[in-house]
Amino acid sequence: MHPFREFRGKNVDEAILLACQALGVEREDLEIDIVSMGSPGIFGLGAKKAVVLARRRPPAVLESLHDDGEDTPRLEDPTRLHDAASDAPEGDASESEDDEDDEMPPQGRAHSPEEMERLTKEVLRLLTPLLVPICGKEPAISVRQDDDGIIVRVDDEEHNGLIIGREGQTILALQYLLNRMLTKAWREAPRVQLDAGDFRARQIQRLRSLAQSLAARAKRSGRIQSTGPLSSFHRRMVHLALRDDTEVRTVSKGSGPLKRVLVCPNRRRTP
Repeated sequence: MHPFREFRGKNVDEAILLACQALGVEREDLEIDIVSMGSPGIFGLGAKKAVVLARRRPPAVLESLHDDGEDTPRLEDPTRLHDAASDAPEGDASESEDDEDDEMPPQGRAHSPEEMERLTKEVLRLLTPLLVPICGKEPAISVRQDDDGIIVRVDDEEHNGLIIGREGQTILALQYLLNRMLTKAWREAPRVQLDAGDFRARQIQRLRSLAQSLAARAKRSGRIQSTGPLSSFHRRMVHLALRDDTEVRTVSKGSGPLKRVLVCPNRRRTP
C-alpha cells in the first residue's frame, strides 16, 4: 500500500488538486486525510496553508467505488461553512454548470408501502450492528418518508452525543456507511438521511443562518458570495432560505453531487 504524502495549498481544494496532479489520479481515487483547513489570516498576515495527507486507494477499493458511482466520503459537517465561504470569481453567475432546480425535494417519487417495508428491514439489519457498540444496546430506529426524502431516526437520548459525534462527524460517517451498504444489498435503494437528537434541525438552522449571512455580505459588497461544497439537500435549504429575498438570487455551481451555491446581488454596488 502506498504511504500518505503531504500536500499544502491556499485552501483544502487546492491542496487536494495538487495531490491529484502529483499522483496522477482523480479525486475519487484518493484516500484523503485533512490535517488543517488553513487560515487566510488578517490582511494576509498570519495566513496558514491548508494541509492534507493523500495516497492512492488500493485497487479493490477503487473498483468498489467505481462500481457504485459514489464520491469519496466527506465526513465534515456540511453546515460548518463559515470559514469555507468565500468570494466567488467575478463574472456572470449564469456560467454555472447544469443548474438543476435544487428547490425541488430531492426525493423524486413516493415509495410504495412494500418498498418502505423492505427499506425499513434493510436499515434495521445494517444499522443496528453499527450502533450497538456506541449505545451498548439496540436503539430504537424509525424510517419515514417526507418532502426531503427518507429520514432514518435513531432515538437514544442517553447516547445522542456519541451518535452525533464532534461537529456531526460520527453521524455523517454512519450515514455514509449505511447508504453504501444499502446500495450493495439493494441496488435500487433510495439514499437516506440519518438523524438523532436535534442534529438535523440544527443543520437546517445553521444553513439558514449561513444563507442570511452570505446574502448580507453580497448586498453590502455588491459581490457574489459562495458556500462550500454542499449536497443537494443542503443546497436546497440555502435556496429556500433566500427565495423571497428580492435583492439577491441563488445559483448552484459545479459538477457532481457536491456543488457550491452562489449568492448573487441583483444590483452591483456603485463604487
